[in-house]
Parts: sequence; C-alpha cells; structure tokens
Amino acid sequence: NSVHFTFYIYIIIGFSLIISSTVFAELSLSKTYFWYYKFLIISAGITMLTNAYFKLNRFRKKLQNAEHRKNEIDLVLDKYRISYDSKLVLEEKIHGTQDIRVELKFKNWTKNQTATRYKVDC
Repeated sequence: NSVHFTFYIYIIIGFSLIISSTVFAELSLSKTYFWYYKFLIISAGITMLTNAYFKLNRFRKKLQNAEHRKNEIDLVLDKYRISYDSKLVLEEKIHGTQDIRVELKFKNWTKNQTATRYKVDC
C-alpha cells in the first residue's frame, strides 16, 4: 500500500536526519554557529516523523469510516434478508486516476447483478 510505503520512507528520512545532525555536531564541536544548523536538521527530522504519523493516522481514520458505513449498509440488508457478493476490479491507472469497477451480485432480491464504474484520483 502506498500509504505504508510513504510512512516508512518518512520514518527513515526523519531518523537519518536526526542521526546525521548528531554526527555533524560532533565534527564541529568548537564552532557555536553550527549548533544552529544542528537544531534545524533535528527539527526537520522531527517534522518528517510527525508527518509520517499523521499520514498513517489519516489513512486509519478513513478506513474506519468506510468500514463503519459498510457495516451500516449490511445491517439494513440483513434486516430485509438480502445478501450479496461483491467483486472489486482495479483497472488501468492513467495519470494518477484509478479506474475501479464494482460488481455486486444480489441474492433474494429482484435485481440480480449491478456493475458500477468509479474513477478515483490517487
């Protein structure tokens, strides 16, 4: 998943910035103006770490909301004794736009099958 990939990249960049600032500070102990650069590098590393955390947290919240909405729909369908099978087909991705085809096959309902196409900007 691209969210997990960017999370790990941000973590690696953040920790490498913090570690490199300590190495940079050890090389320049006698010069006091280098401590300003060390502080900037550490703050950039901490910023990358917080960005990684908030990106992953935002993804988890969206996933929880989607699961909650699906569970609400499932409760209504169960009330009317309607069951279904779903199939997601990820088609070609053109310039950051993902084509998704959703196929639903219903049981115990007058409509047997529906297919809907979506375009999602990634």
